[in-house]
Amino acid sequence: MRTCARLGLLGLAVGVWLVAANAQPAAAQQVIATVAVGDDPWGVAVNSNTNRIYVANGGVSNTVSVIDGASNTVAATVPSGAGPMHLEVNPATNRIYVANHGGDDVTVINGADSSVITTVAVGDGPQGVGVNPNTNLIYVANTDSDNVSVINGANNSVITAVAVGDYPADVGVNPNTNRIYVANSDSNTVTVVNGGDNSIATNITVGNHPFGVGVNPTTNRIYVSNDGDNTVSVINGATNAVVGIVVVGIGPRDIGVNPNTNRIYVANSSSNTVSIINGATNTVVGTVGVGSHPIGIGVNPNRVYAANYESNNVSVIYDPPPVGGVIEPPDLSALPLETAESGQQDYTPYIGGAAAAAALLAVALAGWYVRRRRRS
Repeated sequence: MRTCARLGLLGLAVGVWLVAANAQPAAAQQVIATVAVGDDPWGVAVNSNTNRIYVANGGVSNTVSVIDGASNTVAATVPSGAGPMHLEVNPATNRIYVANHGGDDVTVINGADSSVITTVAVGDGPQGVGVNPNTNLIYVANTDSDNVSVINGANNSVITAVAVGDYPADVGVNPNTNRIYVANSDSNTVTVVNGGDNSIATNITVGNHPFGVGVNPTTNRIYVSNDGDNTVSVINGATNAVVGIVVVGIGPRDIGVNPNTNRIYVANSSSNTVSIINGATNTVVGTVGVGSHPIGIGVNPNRVYAANYESNNVSVIYDPPPVGGVIEPPDLSALPLETAESGQQDYTPYIGGAAAAAALLAVALAGWYVRRRRRS
């Protein structure tokens, strides 16, 4: 009797958690503004401390547009090198690093006054940029050199170059673990670099033609967009294993992550959309239409910025935060079950609205069930 009651209660608890993990906010994600920038905008980077958004404009512009997040207007336009592509912010130093694909160098911008501090020569065809604010090291993926230049942010000098796979397109950094993740587009792999000594920890096979990398340092999950098969590979940073594959739109490019809500945003260049992934369940929970050929993605709390390459503008998406309290996943350790790594038990999903009502009803039914079994 008691065993049945406990199993019934556990089953209800699992059901409650699954409802909560997939709960969506009442308000839908939507584009709330469109900001005109330079020609062929590619990469987007955000400094949440200053509420500034930086957009690399390639084409004939060769500039960086600085958007004021409060007013959604361009506050400044900064010259860069030839063919700027990706860029990244060090929020600790308020420095912005722009990879100039056509100039084989990196432009360093002072975020305080939008002035250019210096230009750093790197490898051939720099494209992706990653920053570790804890170590003040900057990682630049050089597509034509098949390596990653490591820049010391204190003196803007290159301290080493790390050989990786074929055509490294993007770089993601987990500052908590000091691991650097490099998407090798022509190798269909991700190279994991140990930031402590710049050694190669491993190479992980992902999907076809990996392009963008996003990291959630809170959950230690790495998200890699596979442009060739329209998917996102989910990597467990603790085991370096692929623990999920999420189908998104056509031509996925850059990836943005909101660690606070555990949501992942994917720019689908050929679908003209942004896919929103729930990191707790590895499912797409929303799709938002944006401009033409979005490539870059930047995330500020509750705001997502998509750079539309062919529209010469940036779509500002409002993604309302989950509401209500939180619910912990049920403890399944007492059950004699073997469970595969899914990436879900590390999270604390939000619960609100209809999910909250369902959870309360399930708990009440569980209590009634236990009392009924005890009387019988």
